[in-house]
Amino acid sequence: MKHRLIYSEKAIQNQFIKSMRKDNKLRKRLNAPIVKYDVLSKKAYLEFPDERIIYIT
Repeated sequence: MKHRLIYSEKAIQNQFIKSMRKDNKLRKRLNAPIVKYDVLSKKAYLEFPDERIIYIT
């Protein structure tokens, strides 16, 4: 008998957020930039561990 796993949308969303937070912590430790999105200006940007921000054009 096969077992089917059914995940709710909320469970998948929570797992994704948890995964992204873990990845961002690792990137900070490695001094790698984190790509983010500014909703107000509608532009993507890089955030560096030293808090510099560079907008991507």
